[in-house]
Amino acid sequence: MRASRGTAAVVAAIVVLGSLAACSPAASPEADEQPFAEPAVVEVADAPEQVVMAPGITVATGTLQSADGRSSGQVTVVSADDGDFDLVIDDFVSPISAISVNFATEPFTEARYCEVTQVIYGFGDVQPAPRITMSMDFGGSVPLDDPSFFDTLLLVVNESDAPRTGCFYPVFASADLVWTMPDLRPDIQPIDSGPTGGAMGTVETDGDRLLRYTVAPGDVMAEVAARFGITVADIFWLSPTRRPNSEDPVAYAFEVFNLDKAARAVS
Repeated sequence: MRASRGTAAVVAAIVVLGSLAACSPAASPEADEQPFAEPAVVEVADAPEQVVMAPGITVATGTLQSADGRSSGQVTVVSADDGDFDLVIDDFVSPISAISVNFATEPFTEARYCEVTQVIYGFGDVQPAPRITMSMDFGGSVPLDDPSFFDTLLLVVNESDAPRTGCFYPVFASADLVWTMPDLRPDIQPIDSGPTGGAMGTVETDGDRLLRYTVAPGDVMAEVAARFGITVADIFWLSPTRRPNSEDPVAYAFEVFNLDKAARAVS
């Protein structure tokens, strides 16, 4: 989904509008003539491809521990083949035999565990072993190409008879992640070129810095990206908790996209 596809969609929309105008009855000379305002066409060059790391580079670390001291381990996130990432837990010990691996986008607290603002992703189940390795992959057509927005690793009791803590099975161990991930999209510099026919939403700013974009009804993802001189993939990279549900995602009215690169990890 390159920006060129979005540009083509805008041009096609203009052609259709022009055709409809040609079929409309001509206005009488006495009628007030109002100029037809066509949406602007934003030309956006293809952005450079995302940087792909060589396999085997550690990009995050953490110390896994439980409140009772019976579960522990050393956590690393390592770059893998084809731009993927692996989670590795070394020296792992735990009396829990059925474990689910989750990641949260903010530090874990019991009080916020079930709140809708606590975004949690499940990555699968594991068994205790001295070393656990699993791919950080959502599956499907949209890869997880930069997991540095995750804040905390959570290990959850995955037993049908386990007592529930609020709305989930209980977290028995966690690790805060310290990231050393390089900038994989160094060329992202959103610049607002103004509303177009498929990007009529509002922009929140702080001085010259773009902060957030609120989608307007009828917005098109390709045109939203083109308005800011970036690609659709860049839009989702800046707002990583908003995972696209297909290779041709839609923009939902009134949803908010982050535009501030420095705020990506907390968007």
